[in-house]
Amino acid sequence: MDRVRLSVVVLGILVLSGCRATQLAYNPHPMSVAYGNADLQSVAMEGERQSKHRVAPASVQDYAFFQKNSLAQRWLGKPKHKALAIGTPQACSRYYSSWGYANGYRAATVALNNCLKGVKGFADHKKITCGCRLVAVNQTVFMTPQELPFRTRLPAIALVKDKRGRQEILGYFDTTGRTGQGQALAFLNDKERAICRGTYTLGAQSELGVAKLSCFDGRIAGEARFNIAGHLEGQAYGTGLIDAGEDKMLLVYGLSSEEFEKRRTVLTQGFE
Repeated sequence: MDRVRLSVVVLGILVLSGCRATQLAYNPHPMSVAYGNADLQSVAMEGERQSKHRVAPASVQDYAFFQKNSLAQRWLGKPKHKALAIGTPQACSRYYSSWGYANGYRAATVALNNCLKGVKGFADHKKITCGCRLVAVNQTVFMTPQELPFRTRLPAIALVKDKRGRQEILGYFDTTGRTGQGQALAFLNDKERAICRGTYTLGAQSELGVAKLSCFDGRIAGEARFNIAGHLEGQAYGTGLIDAGEDKMLLVYGLSSEEFEKRRTVLTQGFE
């Protein structure tokens, strides 16, 4: 067996071993949604209380979220007390985790607080209302596999410079949220239309990702190297350039349109 295949097998064994050790359970209690600090404490208390009522075993193998999302896979092996939160509705689906706290209430509070900070920028970007919901507290999961998307979304802006002129497209990246090779990636506009589709490759500790994208039905296509320019509220942001000769597209990810304007000069240097 070659070294690459052996590494994949070992990783799979470790992930599955961690899943079994976690012994997840499902509680169908309809969890409340936190839309701001006024809701945060009550939702966190509800999460801790309901985490102690486990109705049925939950198989990690049934959840694409725990199988295909890197954050979720790492969280499974973290020590208690821990929690996972997700932005809601699905258009706001970004994930936040916590672990190693004194109790479930504190873990849930931290995860929800980080989630509310994170989705605020996305809500401003898409002009929608986002809230946060607890996915799990310790071993108890509150969402079914069908309710829990494994993909994650990032605000993004495309700056296009081609033979037709210039335009800016407000939208978002739809990704698997995983590191590794050949992960699916799409850039959609604010009307949910796919402008670009392709794949990306990102190492676990890498500051540089590479994507292969086809945009506008192939009119602008090629490789884009995404560089991290900084972090905001724990979320990395940066740029990637697709250079197809006369046609060029600069993709800015991880920033709302408002935050992008504050950094436009630096991020678009050499493009505009």
